[in-house]
Amino acid sequence: MDTLIQGFPSDFNDPKDSDLTISVNDNRVIFVHKILVRKLVLWVDHKAEENKGMSPLALEMKEDEPKHVIDMLNFCYTGNYSIDSPVQHGLAGLNEAVKKDITMYELASKYESPALQGFALQAFSMRLSHCTVLELLEIVVPVYAMLQPEELIKVLLNEI
Repeated sequence: MDTLIQGFPSDFNDPKDSDLTISVNDNRVIFVHKILVRKLVLWVDHKAEENKGMSPLALEMKEDEPKHVIDMLNFCYTGNYSIDSPVQHGLAGLNEAVKKDITMYELASKYESPALQGFALQAFSMRLSHCTVLELLEIVVPVYAMLQPEELIKVLLNEI
């Protein structure tokens, strides 16, 4: 079974055997597989139901940053997403990682991806659990002001 799952990442954005394309706002077309993406991104499942019989299915996700949409779709294949920050260490690196977690959580909420929401929330909580109170304030306050992650903050406050 592990061997089967390890093969999924190489199928991401590969037109071979793809039966679903997703266009993003920089005119790129991402090739994915309905069987994987429908299970993890319920918005895609709803759209597939609306367009039954259409194969290959072509959808658009042009309202959001292409990099984040691609990370969400790639999550369906890898169970992870990348931070892609030039700063990997220290408070600046942590700040970038937290911003990415919140962005991915919000995108997962919008496109109905409970698995990605859970992963982003867990990553966010894990990153912040190692912070001092001062570090926490330096990270959370600017991120909250920038992204306004109301739903995420509500969830975290309920869990504390």
